[in-house]
Amino acid sequence: VIPFESQRWVNISPKWLNEAPVWIKSAIVLSSMATVFSVVFLIVIVGLSANHVFSNPGSSQAASGFTGPVEESSKKETDRDFGALGDTFSSRPSISPFELSTFMPSLNPSSEWPTPQNVLSNLPSHHQSNGLSLNLTSISSGEPSTVPSPKPTISPSLIPSLILTTHPTYNPSNYVSEVPTTSPTSLPSEFPVYQPTRVPTSQIESPSSFPTSFPISFPTSFPSYHPTPPTVTTFFVTAKVPEEEKMAEFKQELSTMHDHEADFFVHLGDFNQDKTCNETSYATFSELLRNTSEIPVFVVPGDNEWNDCPEPRKAWRYWERWFFDFDKHWSPHNLAVSRQNNKEENFSFLYKRVLFIGVRIVGGAMVTDADHWETVMNSNIRWLRTQLQLYEGQFEMMIVFGHNNRSENQNRIFFVALGDLVDEIQITSLYFHESSDTFQVTKRNFGAPDLYMVRVQAGRLPFVKVTIDLRQETPFTFENTNNTFSP
Repeated sequence: VIPFESQRWVNISPKWLNEAPVWIKSAIVLSSMATVFSVVFLIVIVGLSANHVFSNPGSSQAASGFTGPVEESSKKETDRDFGALGDTFSSRPSISPFELSTFMPSLNPSSEWPTPQNVLSNLPSHHQSNGLSLNLTSISSGEPSTVPSPKPTISPSLIPSLILTTHPTYNPSNYVSEVPTTSPTSLPSEFPVYQPTRVPTSQIESPSSFPTSFPISFPTSFPSYHPTPPTVTTFFVTAKVPEEEKMAEFKQELSTMHDHEADFFVHLGDFNQDKTCNETSYATFSELLRNTSEIPVFVVPGDNEWNDCPEPRKAWRYWERWFFDFDKHWSPHNLAVSRQNNKEENFSFLYKRVLFIGVRIVGGAMVTDADHWETVMNSNIRWLRTQLQLYEGQFEMMIVFGHNNRSENQNRIFFVALGDLVDEIQITSLYFHESSDTFQVTKRNFGAPDLYMVRVQAGRLPFVKVTIDLRQETPFTFENTNNTFSP
């Protein structure tokens, strides 16, 4: 050992070591000595192990294939070693596996490490190994495992497992499972399952939950849950009453409308022929309609029942008494009727995508001054606008019933507003009114290309039959008229 104070040590050592404290220099010397001792110890151990291997004759004989006394002695020692083990098993596999596999699997697999054998047993193990095989093989077992794996295999087994896997396989198995999966497979199996899947496959043409507005050209494979409602509406309309000698025919018309599958009947007013406007006239006509017609009836007031009477206020009370909520006499029916507050003679209902509206539009003398009459007209306009907003997007045609036509100057404000509303919604609209002239239909009224004025001849028999079919290019047709309509 070279003294720390030696000049020679100072010359070969770095400057930081020369200036270091004495205890650091001592630690460095002791560490170097320990390192040298460890290297020498390892060399001695390796040499002793090599001499023991080459001095063992049994090893060389086994390696060269020699069979003799030494081999017999080695076999006895091996049997003695295994006999000492008894029925106990090691929790870890042997480091060197046998060259040949066992014919039967172990009853209890190793708890930590699987057997690192290259050749699999002929039968699967009863319990799954807790670890992964050290050497994976490409040969699968002959029979499926009792407990399925948590994930599907890339290729299905030849025989299905007893318990279904959590996820379906990428390709269907060759045999159907007894219990179907919750969701259908991407590819259909070769054989049908015993029970169908809960969710149908996308290839099946499923019916719609809700019907379409119009029926399709070709039927679906299965019926829809809700059938498409019919799109054809039929109703009768007339005005006034015929002469006394034709009242029997009038009653006959009332009693046979149901035979034509009509949905309802509308009377456009002026049924009163008594100039004194006696209440008996209102009661008689009301009872005639209720006792004869089998379909709902709507009555629009005319000037003969109100403002042309000697006492208009009393006459109006008669009308309200005998024709207020008149359609309820046929309840229940298929028409959801609404009425305007404080003006119950105005009604509306939506039926088969057609909006029907009734308003009190009369001719004749004014009951009061012009300002009050304008107030009545504005109330009718508000009723129209309110119904259009209420049923917006739900109807494809509008029909309005009133007694008077556009020729009366006192009602012009209403018809101008009607034309503006029809031009705004751009939907085919009909306005039915009473007239002493023959039946007539005119188009393009008040600047609205879709507004038709329909003039119904007063007291004419038989009643005008109107058919609405929204599937047709011209959705309305008329029967029992004295002329031909062409749009």
